[in-house]
Amino acid sequence: MNKVTILILLALCVGCSKKATKLPPAIVAETQTFPEEVSPVQQPITASDVVYFAFDSDVLAASETLKIDMFLRRAQVSGAMSLRLVGGACPIGASDYNYDLGQRRAEAVQAYILANSGGFNLSLKSVGEGSLVSDDPSTFGLNRRCEITVD
Repeated sequence: MNKVTILILLALCVGCSKKATKLPPAIVAETQTFPEEVSPVQQPITASDVVYFAFDSDVLAASETLKIDMFLRRAQVSGAMSLRLVGGACPIGASDYNYDLGQRRAEAVQAYILANSGGFNLSLKSVGEGSLVSDDPSTFGLNRRCEITVD
């Protein structure tokens, strides 16, 4: 049973009261189904995917682990053997700290991949705040990431 099915079953069990229960947006987004012809697993492997983190955190959110799972399935189907993990950070704080944070983010993704999917050669790198996606403070969250790339 996959994670999406489990989430749907949990939502149905919790919502068994007489009044209508509306799923929170996060659960609705995670439980979307895809038509057979555009299943994310069957889509061609993209060059990369991005996993995002909260401010000053190297902890993977559940929504981000689902992204990793889908990427890994596509990578396995395509026969990819090597993945590159590049951790980044926003420019708030000291450069050395942000470099270390980017490394910890890449290591968190590595640990998740090793625990949940074998068979990939993984290389890690941190760019800290040295490779910003956005220098606009309102979108600094785009920099708090780990890029997963087929090597």
